[in-house]
Formats: sequence, C-alpha cells, structure tokens
Amino acid sequence: MAPVIVIEVLDERGQVRSRTRLTSFPATAGRGYDSHIMLDDPYVDARHLRFVEAADGRVVAEDAGSVNGTWLLGRRTAAADERVERAPLAPGTELRIGRTVLRVRLPDEPVPPALVDGTRSPAPSLAPPPPAARGRRLTPARVTAGVTAAAYAAFALSAYESTVDRAATPAVLFEPLAYVTLFALWAGVWALANRATWHRFNFAAHLAIVMAAGAVAMLLVEGVQWLEYLSPDTGVVSLVAIAAALALAAGLLAAHLSLASAAPRRRRWRRAVAVTATLAVVLGVIGVASDDEFDYELADPGELKPASGRWARTVDMGAFLAEAEKLRARTDSLVTVPARAPEADSAAAETAGASALPHEKKSRQRGHR
Repeated sequence: MAPVIVIEVLDERGQVRSRTRLTSFPATAGRGYDSHIMLDDPYVDARHLRFVEAADGRVVAEDAGSVNGTWLLGRRTAAADERVERAPLAPGTELRIGRTVLRVRLPDEPVPPALVDGTRSPAPSLAPPPPAARGRRLTPARVTAGVTAAAYAAFALSAYESTVDRAATPAVLFEPLAYVTLFALWAGVWALANRATWHRFNFAAHLAIVMAAGAVAMLLVEGVQWLEYLSPDTGVVSLVAIAAALALAAGLLAAHLSLASAAPRRRRWRRAVAVTATLAVVLGVIGVASDDEFDYELADPGELKPASGRWARTVDMGAFLAEAEKLRARTDSLVTVPARAPEADSAAAETAGASALPHEKKSRQRGHR
C-alpha cells in the first residue's frame, strides 16, 4: 500500500496556512505551476523539493538542487537547524525551504476536539452573519484601534497629572501625540523588516505591540515614582525598576520577532534577551563613564505626589535641623582661606596709611579756614 502523508504550510506565527494530501510519489514542492505544493515565496525555486518513496516504504524529502537549500528544523529541545540534501520524514518533521516552513502529518493523527459554538444555533446556516455579529468580531484593525486609544488616554492622563501650568490643554493633547508618532515610526521600521522577510507589512500588529508596551512602560514609571515617594533613598526600588524595564524591552522585541521572524519561540526569546542584555551593558558603561561625584544640582530622591505626608517616611523638625547643621558644618570644613604672609600684611598697612594722609591734610586745611 502506497504511503500517504499530509504537508502543512505554516505562516510566520506557526499557524497552518494550507494543507496538501500527497497520495502518489514522486511529488514536488516549489514555485512552479506544475508543483504538487505551490508556494508563493520568491526564495523558493520552481522545483525546490521532491518527496519520493524509499526502498523501505517511507517517504523521504530530497532537495532538488535549490539555490537556498533545504533545512531540517531542530526540535524544541534539540540543536540548531541543519541543511540537508535528503531527510526521512516522520510525523511532526519540519522543513524550511526559502522562507517557508513545511510540516509533515499523517492521515491517522488525532486532531483537537471541536470548539463549542457559543451561538448554539439549531441548524447550520450558510448565510453570512448579520451586521451586528460582524461588528462584534475582533479584527486586527479593531484591536489596534482599541489599544492605541487606550494608550493615548493613558498618556494624556499622565501628562495632565504631571503638568503644573494653568493651561494644561496643550500638554494633554500634544505630548501623547508625540508619543504616538514615535511609536508609529518604530512600528513602521518593523513593518518594513516584516515585509522583507514575509512579504507582509503587519503594520497594525506591530503598532498594537509597541503601543501596549508604551502603556505598560508608563504604568511602570508611575509605579516607580509612587514607590520612591513612599520609600525614598531605597536601592531596592531602583533594582526592581531596572529589572522590570529590561523584561519589558525583551518582551517587546520578542513580540515583534514573532511577526517578523520564522525562528522558534525559544530562539526568538534568546535573541531578544541577548539584544536587551547588550543594550543594558552599553548603557551601564556609558552611565559609569559619565558619572561625576560632584554635581551642581540637588539629587531628587523621588517624585512629589498628591498624597498625604503620613504615607511617606518623614522626620520631625528637630531631626531635620540637626541634619542641616551637620551639612552646614561639613560644607564649612571644605572652605579653606589662604593664610597671608607678614610682609604682605605690613605692605597693606603702609599702603592704607599713605592713602589716608592726603585726606587728613585736607581735613586740617578745612578746619583752619
């Protein structure tokens, strides 16, 4: 009995784009119109891969002399990908040709159970759903619009709370708009990279990712400011803030890579963590190199918040004055007055006496008159 296999074509997120049932061999996969599995990938040859039946009855994949080769993708717990000329196929085997991933399935493999339909209609209907039902669907555009609106509102609220001007309208309107513009440029760069790898921009998805990350970053900054207000001069707050910022940056990069890269999830996270760690080291070196022990500005231990002072750690007036007196004494000890030589003091006295003689002479003349 001839073997039967099913070849799944996966998209950049690992979801099945199409399935092809192969019942006779040899069969081909490529960009040509005579291929059994036709692929819309410019990095795939017209006849890129052949599926042939081996002597033992198993199906084997053979590279057809392609330009970019055939790659056997490593398992989640295995080593990296390997370029192969011939690979025996088993259930779950994944091959990458060009920038397309193929996965092997067998017809008798079990599939997940069907999902329960929430509408519970008495009979299936081939008619399109009503407009109200279509409006409730969460499309990528709707998700992006909702995330963007929520992030804009969060940015506006943060700008309103931080402004001290009477006219807060410009800050509330234009400061969040500047953030949205910056995030849109960031999403555009990732969309161009996505276009280069998968021939799709996915701008809306990238924008939703960076807007959500921006909103989370704003909440993180607000939380750190409250912690610094409630407990100033605490190193734990700074460590927690740095760790949270690094985790957020790694998550942002991993989310973008999930759309723009065909690498497995674990590899995407490794790349994101590596880039984030490298950036943290570079920023740390720059911070240490530019750190100056002496500063003209007073270090701010935290942010002022509209809350009762009883919530924060405070000291009484006596303790404050005692600390101020210690600071004044320490500052005075740093001031040194250079000592004068005796010759300089005598010369200064003679100069002062000589300058006083004309004035005394004029006074006596006025008195004589």
